[in-house]
Amino acid sequence: MSIERDPAPDGTRVSVETEYETVGSGTPLADFPERDRALLNGLFPKPDDLPEDTGYGVGEVYAPEVATESRLVNGDVTAVEYEGTAYAVTVETRPASRYEFTYTAERVAPDAATLAADLRERYRFTLDGLSEAEREVVATATGDGYYEGSASDAFESLARRFREHDPVVGEAGENGQYLARYEGTDYWADLYAPFVD
Repeated sequence: MSIERDPAPDGTRVSVETEYETVGSGTPLADFPERDRALLNGLFPKPDDLPEDTGYGVGEVYAPEVATESRLVNGDVTAVEYEGTAYAVTVETRPASRYEFTYTAERVAPDAATLAADLRERYRFTLDGLSEAEREVVATATGDGYYEGSASDAFESLARRFREHDPVVGEAGENGQYLARYEGTDYWADLYAPFVD
């Protein structure tokens, strides 16, 4: 798969914030154009886990053709009415660069089973002959994941063993995603060890 990024016509960055302070009246949500409503739906209803007296904001880059229809971009909106209650809002706009991404894909296998077999043949390696400390790291990693702020000897040793093989995703000898077999089970291992040489 390849991804190409090309400059697109500049757009407008729209940011809307509220502290859920109620006011007398506002523009009903239904009166906004579709794109504005989609953005404002990110504000309402108030998130359940948001502490009292805490503001919340949403933002998006509008394409030029959408910005011309936007009441948020072109209007003087200071309050939005949602389910019968008007909330004060602050709207800010500024120019923003935009990019268009083009994705192309190439079929590499006729079906998922064939792809899996190809990946196993090309990338899978067996983790064996581990020390007790290394086995503890692997046991933790295959459960809830393994994280540590600085590398233990066991983790460093395992990271180096992984890097002796080609990752499915990533560069050889670096962090990446590996296919490892351990005690009769295949594991997809995501290795991130920036502190290991």
